[in-house]
Amino acid sequence: HARWRKGQYSPWLLIGGITCAAGSVLYFTNFHLGVAGNAVVFVIFYTIAYAGFNFMWISHRAMAGLMGRTPEELVRLTISGTQMGTVASLAYGFLYERIRQGIPDANQSFPITALVFGGILVLSMSVVYRNVRHYDAEPAKKRQKETAMASLGEMLASLIPVIPYGLSYILSIGASTLILSLLVYYFTYAVGRPELLSVLMTVMAVVRFAATFFVAPLVKRFDNKTIYMGCVLTGSCFC
Repeated sequence: HARWRKGQYSPWLLIGGITCAAGSVLYFTNFHLGVAGNAVVFVIFYTIAYAGFNFMWISHRAMAGLMGRTPEELVRLTISGTQMGTVASLAYGFLYERIRQGIPDANQSFPITALVFGGILVLSMSVVYRNVRHYDAEPAKKRQKETAMASLGEMLASLIPVIPYGLSYILSIGASTLILSLLVYYFTYAVGRPELLSVLMTVMAVVRFAATFFVAPLVKRFDNKTIYMGCVLTGSCFC
């Protein structure tokens, strides 16, 4: 809820993007501290990078709410963001493979890949910030005036409804990370063909991209809460 002179959400696009980019390069860097030392460094920088990503992602989603004048526009903006994100992940996956093949040494290829990814991320967030900041500046001033007299108790009370969602989101991220780790182990050691994981991830990205085309028609027929719960249950069943 930090408020900046330039807006409440848009500055976090840059702050989160830069933090995520820097942390990603650092947690893929081999500091030659031994297994335990490198593990500690990895956890620290991974946490920093993921915190930056969350700042950026939440702000990106919040900006859609400021830009959308109607619920339909908000849905379209969200769908477009998901579609473009899926296309970008496919393109970046292709780029990563080219880098990995050109630099077989993982101690070099991973940091270089992270550096390329971080550079693209910061550049993209800079462009997004430049184009959306005017949507955030005036509402931020208005919100600051409206909430200037809010007490600490009122602020804490307003967070209570968000706590169950926050906990469930954290658990879902943990479950997603666990599933991905199991897939890496399965294709590497059980199947013996780790390259098949890239094929699976590509198929998943294509399916995710195709699924977004069904969201708008479903929203017109059902309410947002029903769609959200249906997507969560469907995803849980397939996992």
